[in-house]
Amino acid sequence: MAAELPNPGEAYWLQEQARTVRQGFMDPKRKAAFEEFLARQSCLDEQ
Repeated sequence: MAAELPNPGEAYWLQEQARTVRQGFMDPKRKAAFEEFLARQSCLDEQ
């Protein structure tokens, strides 16, 4: 079995694409809450 690690730019692009697809199925209130959640997660990742 082999695994391929994407470069950081490609990984970021994939993450953004997944976020866009997920949010496409959310109502506006839930979408706003999800954005807030993601913002808090990125703050925790930086610590």
